[in-house]
Amino acid sequence: MPKLKTDLLREGMIVGADVKNIDSMLLIPSGASLTERQINILRAWGVEEVDVKASGDFTDAGDFLLQLPAEEAARLTSETKGLFWRLDGSNAVQMEIFKHILERKVQAGLNR
Repeated sequence: MPKLKTDLLREGMIVGADVKNIDSMLLIPSGASLTERQINILRAWGVEEVDVKASGDFTDAGDFLLQLPAEEAARLTSETKGLFWRLDGSNAVQMEIFKHILERKVQAGLNR
């Protein structure tokens, strides 16, 4: 399960392991879908990282894809997937590399 910094958490992400404060009080149980309120609570408690379940949805690469028309986003996503021999959606390292490559392709396209 990938660990994400609290600042990178988004509403709807699924928590992979119980999140507890320094006193071992349960803040968010494993399997919970994050809400904006819960993310703010994590920040207030000083939680720096949270285990989240990796998503198999390769188009979930962040807000930068929303800047493009749907056809262009799908084309870039498919093109980027083609760079990998086997892209494993549960491998946090591969998914992070995939997202960075995709984000650079989107930025390059927007800067033309």
